[in-house]
Amino acid sequence: MAQPAVDGLRVGDIGGHPLKDGGWFRSGLVFRISGGLVGDAEIAHLDTIGLRVLVDLRGGSEDRSTLVDWAASRGVHYHHEPISLGDAADFAAVLGEHGVTEADGRAYLGLMYRRLLDEFAPSLVAAVAAIAEAQPAAIGCAAGKDRTGLLTALVQDLLGVDRATILAGYVSQAPHPDRLLEAIGTWWDWEEGDLLKPGLGGILSAVEEVMAQALDYLDERHGGVLRFFETAGLPAETVDRLRARLVTDEPQG
Repeated sequence: MAQPAVDGLRVGDIGGHPLKDGGWFRSGLVFRISGGLVGDAEIAHLDTIGLRVLVDLRGGSEDRSTLVDWAASRGVHYHHEPISLGDAADFAAVLGEHGVTEADGRAYLGLMYRRLLDEFAPSLVAAVAAIAEAQPAAIGCAAGKDRTGLLTALVQDLLGVDRATILAGYVSQAPHPDRLLEAIGTWWDWEEGDLLKPGLGGILSAVEEVMAQALDYLDERHGGVLRFFETAGLPAETVDRLRARLVTDEPQG
């Protein structure tokens, strides 16, 4: 079963799952973080994990100071692998279009995921290489839903977690849309009317269909996860190292 964020915090273990060809994705070694939602409770929880590597997918214009400072003070190796899919103005322009529905918002989210795969393969390769470098490791972005969610799905798919489990985890470990609405009001200083637009609700949601379509696109356009990473330049020995460190024969969970 997919593991939700621990104790309702925005730190979630992406392991603990059986693999299609046998074995298990070890628990307690790779975590996902909603970087823009991190507060005192999350920091306290991160301090208990013994984290060695933190991969931050936020763009250069996004405020990363909390996790940068935390990593520096704890001796955690901080990797910045920026993926920028748009800023407040870009999202406002999309939502400003007449008649943008919740379904339209989800469709736009699907386009973002395809862009991630088509345009940001080098950052995804570097992130996976950093995870393979040392564990426990964590990956995160602002919301911890989209860039983090897709990278989580790619790592799980690469190790052999079945797609149904990947999709369930994408939903269960995503921050609640209401929490993201609250955060966006702070990050972007939007008016209440903008926050209530149905299209934004679709963008902030985490539904299995959107991630399933992204993984189908991965298969159809890029030849599956292993071919995707091979083509993007991830060395075979890095994949082998990742599997050696993250896969066990012992049941987890």
